[in-house]
Amino acid sequence: MSNEAKAVGRYIKNDVWSASVTRGSHEIYRKDKERSKSWKPDAFRINAQRIRDGEAVGSDWLFGRQAAGMIVMGYILESELAAHRQALFDELADMYSCKIEGIDKEGNKFTYDPFDRMKQELLDRHAHAMEIARQNNP
Repeated sequence: MSNEAKAVGRYIKNDVWSASVTRGSHEIYRKDKERSKSWKPDAFRINAQRIRDGEAVGSDWLFGRQAAGMIVMGYILESELAAHRQALFDELADMYSCKIEGIDKEGNKFTYDPFDRMKQELLDRHAHAMEIARQNNP
């Protein structure tokens, strides 16, 4: 007698439980099985609905390619993103806003705020993504 491990799958193929878990094994589930092969989730539509419902979404869905995709596909309008974008800006301002004043090498006074730079980068990223999306989807 050998003490080697054997695959469990070989022993439970004809088990009633296995047959019930394998939906394709039953004729009544064939229609569901065929339908499920063709269905795929649409992340753009799902996140557009989440935005409309006031639910949280990642920053990529507010700025950049994903946001541009939702807008170009007609799932959402720029105006519908405004409240979510403002909430993100408020949160980033709380975390990163701190005005730094100094004098540069030429003796000129300057003021720097990391939040202002982050905000501008997000807006620039979105403008660039919208430009590309409009070129690809005339």
